[in-house]
Amino acid sequence: MADRAGHQFPAKHKRITLSAGAAALLAQEARVCLTRETVERVLSLRHQVGRALARWCLSHSNTQHHRLADVLVAIGAAEQGEPISGRNARSQVRERVQRLREDTDGLRALGIAIADETLHYHRQKGVFIDAGTGVPPLTAVVPPLTAVP
Repeated sequence: MADRAGHQFPAKHKRITLSAGAAALLAQEARVCLTRETVERVLSLRHQVGRALARWCLSHSNTQHHRLADVLVAIGAAEQGEPISGRNARSQVRERVQRLREDTDGLRALGIAIADETLHYHRQKGVFIDAGTGVPPLTAVVPPLTAVP
């Protein structure tokens, strides 16, 4: 929860969550590279929870299968151990799950499917992780411009 004054309601931080493997690669100056088309697909999702879920999945390796409740906890959309459906689920969590279902077509285009409260992700073309090789940058081929007298 965010630190807020006593008279304010507590609020969740918005965060981008990457997989453990992607985070380790980032420590080595790795980059998650997306094609323009993939970025457009993520941004075309109607709901914020769908975009957060897509970013989380895109940072993972091939073929992932997770409980939807665990993914919602990872992206900050639910609390650990909290039910996401049924009478015991908070209305906000049920709404987030409903919004994910509304974004089904857009998520499917990214290789993400939700079935029976399980998330299935299969990486599509347009996403790759560049871990770098530590090679120094290339030298300029064209000499710098010189001032004209």
